[in-house]
Amino acid sequence: MNNFDDRTIDRTPPAHQEAEQAVLGAILIDTTMIVSMMELLRPEDFYRESHKVIYEAMIAVAATQPIDIVTLASKLHNAQQLERVGG
Repeated sequence: MNNFDDRTIDRTPPAHQEAEQAVLGAILIDTTMIVSMMELLRPEDFYRESHKVIYEAMIAVAATQPIDIVTLASKLHNAQQLERVGG
């Protein structure tokens, strides 16, 4: 018999900020990765909201042009999200 009441246990999903940053950084280094990443990783898979927003912007940029720091920052700025993700 289980003595734990599941309703009282904090169920924070596992998250690793550095791993999320590494994925985003890897995409910036090798922008061709975005195609294979889109098959495996959805924006909602990121724990940090800022990482979700950045990944969504990367996907949007990749649809029309190569991803780099300038095109990504421009996309975030135009969507009024740049400050939200840390500037």
